[in-house]
Amino acid sequence: MSLTAHFRQHRIYLALVALCVIGAAYFLGNYSKEEIHLFINGIHAPWADAFFPIYTYLGDGIIFPLLLVAALFQKRYFSFSLLIAALLTLVISGVLKQLNKEEPRPIKYFEIIETDLRQIPGVKPHYYRSFPSGHTTAAFAAWGLIALSVAKWPWKIICLIIAVGVAYSRMYLSMHFLRDVTAGALLGTFIAFFASYWAQRLKSEFWSKKWIDLT
Repeated sequence: MSLTAHFRQHRIYLALVALCVIGAAYFLGNYSKEEIHLFINGIHAPWADAFFPIYTYLGDGIIFPLLLVAALFQKRYFSFSLLIAALLTLVISGVLKQLNKEEPRPIKYFEIIETDLRQIPGVKPHYYRSFPSGHTTAAFAAWGLIALSVAKWPWKIICLIIAVGVAYSRMYLSMHFLRDVTAGALLGTFIAFFASYWAQRLKSEFWSKKWIDLT
């Protein structure tokens, strides 16, 4: 399958991601990062304080090993695509964070400008390497890859909602600004698309079998 054909096959999902990015770009273009983050920081509830510190792990790096275990029961090319996505996420996100290692996260940024910021009790604060959001990158790479691999649209939508939820959780927890998670969403989607494309090219009998077949 050519790259163009692969893009056409997944154009609707990619368009939905693009709509999310365009929506974020609108706010980024019309409001400062301080205004956006303080608005999000002002929306809170006890249930959300308990929920998002746990939910955010759906974008943690450990999600790839867990999905790789589940992939043992799927066709082998899918586990190959997950491995590609995991490595690209680790390398690209790590390099970008290193290049921006002095970039302050919201907690540190608002401390510098002497503005009060609500913090979630019990959540360990992080102060630097804000750009891009690694959790968001991993979420859009991992769950995006699943979305590109399943056929039924309800599952695709669920995967996208999970990834968007992780992005929001990073802002709710004051770990990242909107621009950080927007960049992470773009990067993660690119990784998912790239990994999916190369995995689809593995058409041999070996890659079309499951590692563990219970049938």
